[in-house]
Amino acid sequence: MQNKPPKFLASLYGGIVIATISTIPGLNLINCLCCAGIILGGLFSVFYYGRQLTAEMPPLTASDGILLGALSGVIAAFLSLILHLLVYALFGNIAERMIYELVRSILDFTNTPPEAVEIFEEMFRDALQRGFTPLGIFLTLVWDLFLFTLFGLLGGLIGYAIFKKGGQQIQPASPTP
Repeated sequence: MQNKPPKFLASLYGGIVIATISTIPGLNLINCLCCAGIILGGLFSVFYYGRQLTAEMPPLTASDGILLGALSGVIAAFLSLILHLLVYALFGNIAERMIYELVRSILDFTNTPPEAVEIFEEMFRDALQRGFTPLGIFLTLVWDLFLFTLFGLLGGLIGYAIFKKGGQQIQPASPTP
């Protein structure tokens, strides 16, 4: 029986999917649906890995799905940080500007007192001028490591459930007489 192929390449592809979906402004809104983009990346890594398995190799296991999904999440956290910095260098902080415009239109619509609007504008001006700070980058990385690993792992388990070949099926409990 042959050994299974290495998991790194499949995890790298899953990490690229997660990082791309999570970083591109607008596309990252997919993650508002229960972190669907992150789950999709973990699922994709299991799909890709399963396509590399041949009949002579051991079948895909749940632990393979867990490992592939979690590793995809870890890789995605670092790739996402790099992509965030790249997007920020090219376009500035698009997300904060979009949030600023949205909140500003809500404040105008609701007849908010001018003092509150001034406080809001000052707060956002400071945030836009500050940009990325080393602490902010570190906290983003830690948060992404946690979130991407957790939901990538979930995507890996879902991928295992979908893409396993044959294997043991769960039998319903038989009633006892």
